[in-house]
Amino acid sequence: AEKLVHIPYIFSILLMLTPVLFLRILSETMIGRFEGEGHEMLGVLIGILRQILLACTVLLFANLLTGYGEKVANLLEQSLFRAMYGGLGVAIALDVTELVVVIVLVVLLWKERGGRKPELADGMKTTDSFRDTLRIFYGMMSLTLLIGCLEQLGIWVGTVLYIRGTEDQAVLLQNLGVLYGKYFVICILLILPVCAGVTAMCGRICSGIQKEDRRLIRRQFQNGVHISLIHGLFFSAFLMVMAEQIAGIFGGEQGQMLTKAFQNGSWVVTLMILNYFFLKLLVVAGKRWTVFGCLAAADCVFAGVEILLRTGEMGDLSLVYGLLAASLVAALSLGGFCMKALHCSLDWVNAVAVPVGAALVTAFVAFLAKKLLAPHIGDGMAVAVIFLLAAIVYWVILFMLRNVREQELKITPVGRFIYALGHLAHLV
Repeated sequence: AEKLVHIPYIFSILLMLTPVLFLRILSETMIGRFEGEGHEMLGVLIGILRQILLACTVLLFANLLTGYGEKVANLLEQSLFRAMYGGLGVAIALDVTELVVVIVLVVLLWKERGGRKPELADGMKTTDSFRDTLRIFYGMMSLTLLIGCLEQLGIWVGTVLYIRGTEDQAVLLQNLGVLYGKYFVICILLILPVCAGVTAMCGRICSGIQKEDRRLIRRQFQNGVHISLIHGLFFSAFLMVMAEQIAGIFGGEQGQMLTKAFQNGSWVVTLMILNYFFLKLLVVAGKRWTVFGCLAAADCVFAGVEILLRTGEMGDLSLVYGLLAASLVAALSLGGFCMKALHCSLDWVNAVAVPVGAALVTAFVAFLAKKLLAPHIGDGMAVAVIFLLAAIVYWVILFMLRNVREQELKITPVGRFIYALGHLAHLV
């Protein structure tokens, strides 16, 4: 392992990651059992729970063990021990997260089996051999498994290239800690709630496909793209403007690098939400090979950007630029094929232009507020106050332009709250 990625002391981290494989196989098996009985939403909820738990446990264990590693590093005069113990904390966080997910699934399975009446043992018995079962399973699931691998392949190939292109091991581990432990985690926490709402739109479009209702498909497709953009653009604009203050809260000694990552890579949030929506729709429409090709092209772009930038002045943020470029390629390709497969087109003015304009105006207002307030109050207070101000400005603009519909907002609890406020202010 140390020869492959050129990171000393990585063996202990990989050793702690080995239980994750077994626990993840166990949890996915139980999720598949529930989905086979018609409980598809459970898989979505478990996925959201897994990411939330992972974010919390990573922050807890990484900070605890990083502090201990710093003491060891000072005692032995080896700076790499700090990063090693921080990585060990992340590995332990993964173990704890998967263990909690397995426990939750076991409890749900036990309750479901306890409430089910016993069935008679008569009926058809399977005669397929183990070899036939594997052949049928992997024959049906091989493309799905390949798509799942391609979703992760780009970031891992880019990470390996990033590691091999950085000579200073201490700087390398600090940069990876900032990117994986802070930048990616914060972006994921903003992406997940929107993806949960967009999933409802995918279900409605699937219903329209089954009923061959073209009007329903077009309307829900417009709503899904619109929801993805109005939420994603707001989060991206806010991250870009308030990057320095957010980095001041979470960045610590590496706040400058985290600031640059948010300023240059905040639009990943919007693009990843769109990619999730388009990918789910293409899978529902049966265009799995199209998804495979789009993801493969995005991974190639990621690797190409990483190779070009890893040794230059932008090498520290090459992973961010690679992810941004790959996300853009994936969004354009997946979106284009999705509109072609569903025979849909976009209302570019209402679905795209108005949210973009509202996000730019909100970013300008947030920038002015930051210049006025940030020097006089702390970073945490500045982020909270300006977030509230930016949200009010953004949603007032959208309501005044009649750019949001009731059915779009009511798919999430936050959307329902925003709609209730707009109704009280007579904006809807």
